[in-house]
Amino acid sequence: MNYTGLSPRRSMVCRISSFAGVVFSRRQNRGSYKASSAASDLTKQAESSRGNKMNWDQVGGKWKQYQGKAKEKWGKLTDDDIDVIDGKRQRLVGKIQEHYGIARGVAEKQADEFVASLNGEASEEQKMLRAGR
Repeated sequence: MNYTGLSPRRSMVCRISSFAGVVFSRRQNRGSYKASSAASDLTKQAESSRGNKMNWDQVGGKWKQYQGKAKEKWGKLTDDDIDVIDGKRQRLVGKIQEHYGIARGVAEKQADEFVASLNGEASEEQKMLRAGR
């Protein structure tokens, strides 16, 4: 299959999907690719993980501010654990697994929900600041 003219991300998704046996059809009116539901799920997953990565980069930069909230959510984490985590998603997931004895997927979900709650609080603070001006 020829993947020229596609963005690198779309090309990668096409290759992965083609390998998995997913058939793409070209839509004539817009010139974009329409994938079956499995390929669409891959695309959504890639986009959401990219969004989460950016959020985790932000958390890493502001980890000192968020340490208290992490300790509130996961009380079994020690100060040393919090220092080791240093805003890194995989380290946090590992420490949650270690202290709470839960599956990796559950720990990842909790960590992502934690970041989502931080983003919600940050956007509320920005709205309040704008309203006060």
